[in-house]
Amino acid sequence: MHVKQHLAARFGALFIATTSGCALIAEIGGPEGQLADDGSRGSKAPDGALETSQREGGVELATCSADLTSDNGNCGFCGHSCAGGACKAGFCEPTTIAPATDVKALAVDDDQVFYATAREVRGCPSSAQATCVSLIDPAVVYAAARSSWSSGGGNRGNNGGSPNGGGEPGAGIATPPALDLRALALFGDRFFVSDEANGVVVGCQKTTGCNATTIATVRAQREAPGFAAGLNVSASYINWGERDGLGEARLPPMGTRGDGDIVPGPVTRGVDRIQVGVLAGVAEIVFRGADGVFALGYDLDAQPVEIFAGSTVRDFAIDPRYVFVATRSSVVRVDRVTHARTTLVQLAEGGPQLERIVADSSGVYAKTTSAAGATLVRVRDGGLDAVAVSMEMGAIALSASSLFYVSAGSIRRVPR
Repeated sequence: MHVKQHLAARFGALFIATTSGCALIAEIGGPEGQLADDGSRGSKAPDGALETSQREGGVELATCSADLTSDNGNCGFCGHSCAGGACKAGFCEPTTIAPATDVKALAVDDDQVFYATAREVRGCPSSAQATCVSLIDPAVVYAAARSSWSSGGGNRGNNGGSPNGGGEPGAGIATPPALDLRALALFGDRFFVSDEANGVVVGCQKTTGCNATTIATVRAQREAPGFAAGLNVSASYINWGERDGLGEARLPPMGTRGDGDIVPGPVTRGVDRIQVGVLAGVAEIVFRGADGVFALGYDLDAQPVEIFAGSTVRDFAIDPRYVFVATRSSVVRVDRVTHARTTLVQLAEGGPQLERIVADSSGVYAKTTSAAGATLVRVRDGGLDAVAVSMEMGAIALSASSLFYVSAGSIRRVPR
């Protein structure tokens, strides 16, 4: 079944309209506005107390009278609690969760942090530094992938039982067993990764990892190899990015294998970010490809709908109502029902650039970079509030209470 037919069965109609919003000028602010060149908050007021008020979405936020450079309950901006930690120079001191290098993807749930390198997936307790557990065995993935590809068949774009197109059943699978992981996603009690070396999407249990009886595999039916970084798992389906299209398959039960379906097309090339959402009967697969951010609706004959096109798009995230698009210099909020746009933040020319963005129903956060380093910020209507700084910063992830980021060879956590 085609991806769009799947969506029709799952969600119903998608209604679309577009308008444009107005731009707001914003700076990265701390207790007294702009961050200093060394990443500090600058000098505090003479009496040590700062009264600040902020507006978010046109609503006045609480005003506080506090030293935002050292108050553990109002660290950096009013209401930002360090959750028992120390506030120094306007930043909550981060907790180091685990050493980690060459991290390609980062994901968190209520209890654990998961990260993927090209060769492994590890799970770590999210509360404090502890021993991380390796969760994927190349030999197990190799055996499952070879069995999957040797069965032949497929829904679409049948490639003769080879992950790389053509050839004998199982041809092209990594030998000896090896991994080339591209993306990571969590759902329920399982984690999922796309593995280019074996041409499969793999699902394994979070607690016990991959073993011969519980591993689930999906063959990525394709004309040529090329997993991109996008991967999303929902209650019934897996979506992933390919160099030449957008993939989808039914979510396989543990210990089983399935086949993928690819939607080719110009805007589905190189999909490196995917999220699926439902709002009042409106469904979207939202994805970022080579040409920007698009939504794929239910209609079999419809084309993906433009949310924000252009090569300046760096990332996007969704919450229950909006899509938040990060370009190099702006954050744009797009209504998921009407597709109306509002520019929340416009950074100054030549200043920091936005790279990543994450969101849930409680807030939106982004990573900016400049010659001075990287900053993790809270996004609000008209401004950014700095939460953490580092000379270098890799992947970021969001939980209900904390932000996680990779920096200087480790995974770190700070309160939201």
